[in-house]
Amino acid sequence: IQDVATGTLGVHQVWEPDPQDPEWTVDQHEVEASIKKLFEQYDVKMLWCDPSFYEANVLDWSKTYKRRVERIPPTNHRVAPMAQQFLADLVSGEIGHDGDARLTRHVLNAVATEAGSFRKEKKNSPRKIDLLACAVLANGARQATKERQKSTSPRKAHIL
Repeated sequence: IQDVATGTLGVHQVWEPDPQDPEWTVDQHEVEASIKKLFEQYDVKMLWCDPSFYEANVLDWSKTYKRRVERIPPTNHRVAPMAQQFLADLVSGEIGHDGDARLTRHVLNAVATEAGSFRKEKKNSPRKIDLLACAVLANGARQATKERQKSTSPRKAHIL
């Protein structure tokens, strides 16, 4: 999650595999409950989602929460500019985070790509970067929200 006004990032919920349980999977009911709780607790302006594993869920959320949920496929032409903006905002101090160690770990697990995006160090690496992906999407949604707020602000009328 990211506060639009301050740029502060936080972690609402994360599911990480249990290394002792090779059959571990994300509990879909927990995901649904977590999204519901997110919309109940916060004034969610936008939720941008990577639909890779949750296509049906994202479609349902977009119906339930109207225009506040958007699918963002993880394609380089879409993600790379957001990743570059995220890095620029982080370096400039425009954004930060609440100190969550899991988010820090996921950011540090990533490596930069030549296209200006990010990836795991190796394809099958157990070192997760999902929270970095969430942070990049959240920051992209924050930028879009700020642009939308600017464009819908009251304008002065001029008669010529």
